[in-house]
Amino acid sequence: PLMDRESEICEQAGVLMSQQQSAGVTQLIDVYREMKVHILRDIDPVQGGENLAVLKHELGATKTLMGGRQHQACDAAHHRTCGRGTVA
Repeated sequence: PLMDRESEICEQAGVLMSQQQSAGVTQLIDVYREMKVHILRDIDPVQGGENLAVLKHELGATKTLMGGRQHQACDAAHHRTCGRGTVA
């Protein structure tokens, strides 16, 4: 409930609410479906065991999912944005 309230405040300000969650999203998919959080980030199919295909199918219409890429793909020294991933 607290995060939902924070998401509502973000919406009023014209910004999106993000939550970092490396593991447990697939197992708690019903909880995340109901949450008002806009972005789920750092979803990890390797270390977190997340099922990206299931998450995209179940949550992709209402949430932005970020993760499933190795951080080494980013050029942190030059602060470049990572390229787009592929559809799960």
